[in-house]
Amino acid sequence: MEVLLGEYRDAAGGFFHTAAEHEPLLVRPKLPWDSQIPSGNAVAVRVLLRLAALTGEERYRQEAEALLRVFSGLMDQSPSSTAGLALALQEHLEAGGGKPA
Repeated sequence: MEVLLGEYRDAAGGFFHTAAEHEPLLVRPKLPWDSQIPSGNAVAVRVLLRLAALTGEERYRQEAEALLRVFSGLMDQSPSSTAGLALALQEHLEAGGGKPA
């Protein structure tokens, strides 16, 4: 998780598909949409929330909530293509995570 947070996080929110040290690209992809598998950002939210629950590390929960906030508008506009993020949000709320992101 430390590598993900250090090398893949976008300061504007979310995670890129390539590390910071990757060769320069025209566009550094950061897709929140699911395809045949959940998006990397959706998986990251779920892993962060599980790590927070298992370790008690508050910053993991904060990172997950920030990620959900970043993509909340997209989840509202296109729920069918962001089902992985919606599932992560649902699990978070059911676990007592507070208000929707």
